[in-house]
Amino acid sequence: MAKHRIRPGGLYIADNVLWHGRVAMKNCQNVEYDSTEAIVEHNRLIFSDPDFDTFINPTRDGVIVARKK
Repeated sequence: MAKHRIRPGGLYIADNVLWHGRVAMKNCQNVEYDSTEAIVEHNRLIFSDPDFDTFINPTRDGVIVARKK
């Protein structure tokens, strides 16, 4: 939803994208499963969008930085 609000050259930044490492677990069975799945989907969407150059800075719980082309 934020994509169309970012100008070319602008940044999209999101915190907590590693979710205590849960995003890397296959079949994460815990009470926060729905939240984990939502973060995995968020990360997949931004990385697969050809309009952005994206990376994750793994500091603490992870920060996505994406520059709109």
